[in-house]
Order: sequence, then structure tokens, then C-alpha cells
Amino acid sequence: TVKYDPMDDMDIRFSVGRGFREPTLQDLYEESYGHGSYRRNGNPDLEPEYSTGINAGVEYRPFPRLSVLVDGYYTAMTDMITPIFDHYETIDSTEIAIYIRQNIHEATIYGGDIKLTYNFFRSFELECAANITHNENEETGTALPYYPGMTIATKFSGREPILQGLEVGGFIGLNSVTGRKIWNWNNIAEEEELEDYLKL
Repeated sequence: TVKYDPMDDMDIRFSVGRGFREPTLQDLYEESYGHGSYRRNGNPDLEPEYSTGINAGVEYRPFPRLSVLVDGYYTAMTDMITPIFDHYETIDSTEIAIYIRQNIHEATIYGGDIKLTYNFFRSFELECAANITHNENEETGTALPYYPGMTIATKFSGREPILQGLEVGGFIGLNSVTGRKIWNWNNIAEEEELEDYLKL
């Protein structure tokens, strides 16, 4: 990680990270776990999952009470571990979908954030932020199991001392989420769009 301050009211940050995850005992050897209309199995042939992430951001304070943060990120994943539909079995006269953990050999995740923070006075702030994230299974050209889409959020928060050593605080916020998708688990080459929502 490197941080550079070209001037008093600006910070520039850059980082590179490398990580991995070994398959767990559950990933490798789980047998017929689940409920309802599906079961999940492990896979003893799984490879470790590796990721390389790059992140860069700039924070700028054009006025004493206002700060602007712009952040971007990119992650490349190798052998990502996830359950993938394999076949159906009949169990107790019911057709059950069987999912088996597999490695997605190449996947990418990238996106960005922008956040504006305005300090009204003391500890009272208004934040407005937007985030968009794209991910892709490079083998199929489709998204990964969950595609987060775009989020726009605003929040007003504050704290106020009321007695010696005691303060009260709170916030009110509104999030708007759009563009989310999930796999059609019976065919990962297809995707299903999830409903947009607002959260107050």
C-alpha cells in the first residue's frame, strides 16, 4: 500500500494485494447437505482459490467542511470455488437438484465508488454515495453467482453530548439498489434479474 499527499487537502492511495483460500473439509467432502428441493456435495478435486486485487483512490477536500472520495478496484480470481448444478436425483419420490462445488478457473470483479461528505457543524454530517460493481465468469461470459449492480445511498447522521461523558446519536438513510442478478442455478449460462429496492 502506498499513500501520497501532493497537497494538504488531497490524499492519493494505491494498493495491491494477493490472497488465497484453501478448500475446507466441507468444500472437499460434504455429502448431500441441504433441504427442500436441492442437495450440495463436496468435491475432493478442488484447487485452491487465488485472488489478485488492485485498489486506487483519491480523497479531496475542496472546502473545509466538504470531502470527495473517488475509489476504484479490480480483482482477478483464479479457481474460485462455488457450487454448480450437476444433475437431478430422486430421493423419497422427490426430484432433487444436486449441486457440486467446482472451480471457476478465471473470474474478474471491478467497480468504483464515489462519496461526498458534508459536515454541517460539530458531529452532524450528510453523506451521499454511489457504487457500481461488475463481475464476470470469464469461462461463460456471464456474471458470478451474485451480481450486485448499482447502489445509491444518502445518510444524515449526528451525535450530541447531553451530559458529562454521555452523548446521544442517530442517523437516517435511504439506499436505492438496482441492476442485481443471480444465476439460474439449473443453467449458469442464464441469469435472473432481481427486483430493485429502496431501503429507508
